[in-house]
Amino acid sequence: MNRRGSGPLCGALSCLLPACLLPAAAHAQDGLRIGFLPKPDCAAEMMMRAETAGPNFDRHLRLIQTFFAALSPHAGFMARVDGTVRPLLLMPMSVPIGPAGPTLTRGGPNECIRESEIFRPFRLSLEPGLVLQKYPPGFVRLSFRSIWHPVDSFFGLGAGFGAIVDWQSDRATGFSSELLLQIGACCEPPFWQLSVRRDQYPSDRDREAFVFVFGPTVW
Repeated sequence: MNRRGSGPLCGALSCLLPACLLPAAAHAQDGLRIGFLPKPDCAAEMMMRAETAGPNFDRHLRLIQTFFAALSPHAGFMARVDGTVRPLLLMPMSVPIGPAGPTLTRGGPNECIRESEIFRPFRLSLEPGLVLQKYPPGFVRLSFRSIWHPVDSFFGLGAGFGAIVDWQSDRATGFSSELLLQIGACCEPPFWQLSVRRDQYPSDRDREAFVFVFGPTVW
């Protein structure tokens, strides 16, 4: 009797068991397919985007902003130890040097579209300038700068040290140290930069001054 009764029960179980296992099998197959997705054909996708995409106005705007930042002068003022305050106009030029620092990577919809912007923390800077008065004398400063600007920060901090030649009344040679505040999202230019420095002249103590300069910059 047990054998006759177990026949229908076993038959029912044998029918239900595959039905219960089907979803699990389907999920396993989906997982197997997801795990072995083929890599995108980047060459074909980039070719298709080049054929169908219109002009990149954002990139053109960024190039225009960078161009004007490179050609724009910086303005400031000089406060000498003898109490004289004079406005300044500078044309700083910087060249990044040394190893790469923070790197900002922008990801696209897949692995094919990725852009990286590298920020180099060290640079050489040449700053010719004028002291704005009735007969404007000039000066030239050559400096080494280092700027720390994290990827996720809108501000960077830096310092610099350099030599300066000044032609106020007569020529004098000195040195200067500075602190820098850089404003702008890392790591792509342009930025805004505030420089606060101390100019010192061992041969002419009355010429020593504190200098404040602000303006747009590429580096």
